Amino acid sequence: MNCDAARRRLLAAERPDRPTDELRRHLAACPECRVWGRRLVLAEQQIPLLPVPASSAKDAFVRRFRLAGGRAGGPVVRRVPLPWPTPAKERGLRKLSLAVAIAAVLTVFTLGLWSWRPQEATPHPASVPTWVANIRKDREQILALATPRERVEKLSDLAADLQEKARAMTRDGDAENLTSLAALYGEVVSGDLMEHARGLSAAERRVVLGKVVDRLRGAESTFSRLASEHPGASTARPLHDLAFAARDGGRRIRAMMREA
Repeated sequence: MNCDAARRRLLAAERPDRPTDELRRHLAACPECRVWGRRLVLAEQQIPLLPVPASSAKDAFVRRFRLAGGRAGGPVVRRVPLPWPTPAKERGLRKLSLAVAIAAVLTVFTLGLWSWRPQEATPHPASVPTWVANIRKDREQILALATPRERVEKLSDLAADLQEKARAMTRDGDAENLTSLAALYGEVVSGDLMEHARGLSAAERRVVLGKVVDRLRGAESTFSRLASEHPGASTARPLHDLAFAARDGGRRIRAMMREA
């Protein structure tokens, strides 16, 4: 069976979703006809979704029918000759035309719904504080440096700068910005610093990472002390997060140094 015959049989079938054994064998071996058959089945499944005539037109038809029956003293029954059975080819062409019509109606219906849907207001992006934008810019410049040693040393400096900013924000009680700073600090210490420290040679790890560990140990002590001095303040939670990031970063770097 060739593709043309298979498609004509699918069009002529009352249930194209239940092909005969011969058709099923052809569809199993022909991906194009298989896709074509699925589209035909989908088109027939969309028939119930076609728009229904307005109820007013239906009511008018029923009234005319009842009036005609009333005048004759009963319902009007007309004998209509039954049509000859529709040939398979003609039935297939009708199905194809119906499928095209359904696709067109559904497309117009979908476009109409979309055009009438109320447009949602586009939310404005949240403004980024200047100090956050500057730190991200510095971070991008550091990550563009040539060697892993340069990147690790500059990232350690950036972490120290963030530590000083955290001190100032804690004094001012600026919990919102301190929370944002804690997230940035975690990205620098637990993410960037770890990633680029792995690129150091064994000799560089012993020299460079020792200083990084000392800085992180001092940062953990500072953040823990500040949190204990303000236990009930809104800044306590971000300070604990900062202390955890410094402690976790120091622990992982010490493990890296032991591997060298």
